[in-house]
Amino acid sequence: MKIDVRSRGLDAADALREHTLRRIRSHLHRFHDRLTAVEVRLGDVNGPRGGVDKQCRITVRGPGLGAATLDELHGDPFAAIDVAVRRIAYAVSRTLDRRRTARPR
Repeated sequence: MKIDVRSRGLDAADALREHTLRRIRSHLHRFHDRLTAVEVRLGDVNGPRGGVDKQCRITVRGPGLGAATLDELHGDPFAAIDVAVRRIAYAVSRTLDRRRTARPR
């Protein structure tokens, strides 16, 4: 599973990258054989105006899974990462469970 993390317009880019990698590895490790790539894009949507504008976009790809993308906005970039990773892990789990139960035995 290849993990690509990029940030734009955010302070503490190195800390955000490490936090993101830790969260991805801890929540998606059980799918490592099913996912080929995980792309994470972090950004500041409103720039210096502030507000709830820290975006975390996660795209996961895998055979039989296709591509799934999830966006999360939050005032704190670390919180945006945490919520987005939990949500994408749940989405991947549900998709794989549906595929497993839909197959005839």
